[in-house]
Amino acid sequence: MLGVRDLIYFDFVATFIALMLLGRLLQEKASAASRRHLSSRDAAPRELATPGGGSLPVGDLAPGTEFLLAPGSALPAAATLTGGDAEFSLEWISGEPEPRPWKRGRRVPSGAINIGRAPVALRAEEAYADSLVAKLTAGAKGRAFRHAGLERLLRWYLGAVLGIAVAGFAAWLASGAKFGDALQVFISVLVVSCPCAIGVAIPLADELAAGALRRIGLFVKSADIWAKLSGIRRIAFDKTGTLTLEVPELANPEALAALDPAARSALAALVRDSLHPAAQALREALEATGTGGSAPPMVGEVEETPGQGVAMAAGDGARWTLGRPGWQGEPAGDPDASSQLCRNGRAVAAFRFREALRTGAADEIAQLRAAGLDIVILSGDRRANVARMGAALGLPPDACLAELTPDQKAERVGEGTLFLGDGANDSLAFDAAACRGTPASDSGILGAKCDFFFLGRGLRAIRAAFQVAALRRRTVVNAFAFALIYNAAAVGAALAGWMSPLLAAILMPISSLVTLALVTASLRR
Repeated sequence: MLGVRDLIYFDFVATFIALMLLGRLLQEKASAASRRHLSSRDAAPRELATPGGGSLPVGDLAPGTEFLLAPGSALPAAATLTGGDAEFSLEWISGEPEPRPWKRGRRVPSGAINIGRAPVALRAEEAYADSLVAKLTAGAKGRAFRHAGLERLLRWYLGAVLGIAVAGFAAWLASGAKFGDALQVFISVLVVSCPCAIGVAIPLADELAAGALRRIGLFVKSADIWAKLSGIRRIAFDKTGTLTLEVPELANPEALAALDPAARSALAALVRDSLHPAAQALREALEATGTGGSAPPMVGEVEETPGQGVAMAAGDGARWTLGRPGWQGEPAGDPDASSQLCRNGRAVAAFRFREALRTGAADEIAQLRAAGLDIVILSGDRRANVARMGAALGLPPDACLAELTPDQKAERVGEGTLFLGDGANDSLAFDAAACRGTPASDSGILGAKCDFFFLGRGLRAIRAAFQVAALRRRTVVNAFAFALIYNAAAVGAALAGWMSPLLAAILMPISSLVTLALVTASLRR
């Protein structure tokens, strides 16, 4: 139409760009769906059962409301125990994993977890909106997963390119050039200037870096985690469930190995459905050693006495119990035992448990400190437990802070701090931290707020996150350097009139491929 034959390639380039944008849109939709799936679980119940068989939204909980708390659920608001005795864990509140027995009529704090086998009846003493759980879970739905810095940079880049193209078009017209020649300069600048280092290379670097971490069990949730990690100078660890595993470790496995088949079968039945940490530790030990599979669990109804233990009547008339030493028989003679298996009141075995430090934790802490990071423990657990943990990790006493409330934890999280925690009592410290991570668990509170979560029994993924972030940063800098050199040369040639839209359409994808190849080759390591 304008007598410039080469302008026919403008249609080809427009179609090419439209397809690239469509592919990017589909990728973002798939990523958003995956993130919604990962963050869909809530830690506190959304609805509560009522004594009459109905249900009550947790937000409608008010003083005087009577309700039932299911096994494994966290108490959404402080309440009085109106049913029988029960057993609760205060790990959410204080960080202490040991369960505690509660008598009828006693007030149970918000956040306590029912670790019994049956629902417990309670009467609310406060509204949900005024409870500790409501305070800790505020904002738990998380932040929008957007790369705000990249979006701002793209807006500036596109504005600059458009401005240069318009200026070039006007300059050529002012010099007396034909309209078609000026339009060719305008189109060439728009086509040859490649935003791939910003719009494609950075997202690709993010995906490859996140993929590298996924392979070792760390899952990235926020787009700005790389910038956050580059500013971290201090790592604050919660103790229980973060430096240690959620389930304690059987300290005397020889007691388990010495059981005869009948005792193993009874023990397997007693711990099969229990939420008690000691029962979970025994169940894991049975599964790990194979002793649980050598004899199937006995058939019988298991009865629980909160705060004491569980009992079962076997088909042969024997009564088996597992609980506190001396509860249903004479103590087995081990003063350090915290749980005892008895048959008809006679001790069969005594079990000791200890906190299980994450695999290689001391080594990983030493490596992080060697890299120049300050390491501290912020815990709600007792001073003796925290001091013992710090000594095992080689940390100085002043870096091991104990008996902290959620507010006190938050106050001690300074600028440039990565906080690692696993419970709702860490939520306020999460809000105060520059970056936050959590071990993968069933809890949705910290899972919705965190920048990443990690799997496995060790802490290797934490150090790997810093290593991968540093490699990604170098990769992006190199990609930007190449893109800057290319764009300066290509746009300069277009403004000089040496660039037809055909040549621009050829150079632009080539430069994109080179940039992406640089990023891929660097991060594939």
